[in-house]
Amino acid sequence: MRQISFLTYGRQTMGRDWYIAPRGGVCRLYYLHSGTVLYHVNGRKLTLRPHILYVFPQNLEFRLHTDESTRVDHTYFDFIVSPAVYHNEVLAISLEEHPLLSAAFSVPKLLAEQHPFFQSDDHHRTLTAHYLEGLLTLAQDEFGLSAITDRDVEDAVEYIHKHYAEKITVKDLAARYHLETNVFIRKFKRYTNATPYQYIKSHRVNIALSLLRSGTHTQMQAAELCGYADASALAHAIRSVVK
Repeated sequence: MRQISFLTYGRQTMGRDWYIAPRGGVCRLYYLHSGTVLYHVNGRKLTLRPHILYVFPQNLEFRLHTDESTRVDHTYFDFIVSPAVYHNEVLAISLEEHPLLSAAFSVPKLLAEQHPFFQSDDHHRTLTAHYLEGLLTLAQDEFGLSAITDRDVEDAVEYIHKHYAEKITVKDLAARYHLETNVFIRKFKRYTNATPYQYIKSHRVNIALSLLRSGTHTQMQAAELCGYADASALAHAIRSVVK
């Protein structure tokens, strides 16, 4: 059973200057209705196709942007999820070729269009998370998402997701797996594209932003829930991560 915390979702039409480069630890599901979108990942520059569901796992750094001559109509979901979603490349799913996944995506897509994140209530956000969880489960069965092949790193990621509000040191994490600290850092970064310190910090900030954007918590409450001493410390962490 996955736990999903949204940063944003919805359907929008954007102009030629639109671009996005999500932070580490954030997964994105992306569906292009029309227009031309380019993405850069692992040194490659490719064009996204309309009517394909793209899954950008949290371990990949990428950038999406429009070309100079088009507007784009797209539906998107940015979220944090536990267990984490990993893959060695962007996953492109032809919904015509996978009718079960197409059916599973139809409901969250409709919810995102009719009840976008910043205009929805807790009921619709919970409903969207429920259907999205089912979609991710099907995609995992079909395409092998969440494929961290190192058990120590996989366990460390889930430990961070469960204990992010507590004090977690890289040294203690390394000792948990009987590894020298620098060896653990290199191993962790190989699979997650981030050092353990960067991952912990990004995850805390992402959770805090999810709480703040949902309108359910004050900055002080979000700080307390995410392991920060006060609202000022949280604000400083957000500024250092969100650039």
